[in-house]
Formats: sequence, structure tokens, C-alpha cells
Amino acid sequence: MTRPPDTDNGTAHTEGRDASGEDPAAEAKRHLAGLPKHMAEIVEYLFGLKDGNQHSLQETGDQFGISRQRVFQIRKAAIRRMRSAAK
Repeated sequence: MTRPPDTDNGTAHTEGRDASGEDPAAEAKRHLAGLPKHMAEIVEYLFGLKDGNQHSLQETGDQFGISRQRVFQIRKAAIRRMRSAAK
């Protein structure tokens, strides 16, 4: 006998949630709150967390008046800070 496609095998899955049950957008906002304001704004713009549109390093640099290399450095520093804060 086969099961209907909408039943699971005891594992609950909620779309838009990660394994911890937290909404990924809420988790990202929580981590961004621990960053300096300017750094958080750049990361939000780069990854499209506000408008849903990801932007290139160049586009982000143009938007904030900095070089794409500086955007790369800020992104790297932000990820490092968020990872260390999550531990």
C-alpha cells in the first residue's frame, strides 16, 4: 500500500524554516542586528534582504560610494562576525 503524497514519515517540515524551526529571514535579521549599522546596511543590500534583489559587488559599491573590493572586505568581515556570534 502506498501513502498519499502529502503525508510524511514523522518528520515535520515547514516551508521557509530551517532545521531549528526559525524563519531564515528572521535569523538573518537577528544576526545582522549584531553588526555595525553601516556594515549591516551593505550586507542587506548586497544579498537583497530588503527588496529581494541580490546585487553585485560593483552595484553595491556604487550604491554606497565605495569600491567593490571594499564591499568584498565588508562582506567577509560581516560573515566572520556573524559566525563567531553564532557559536
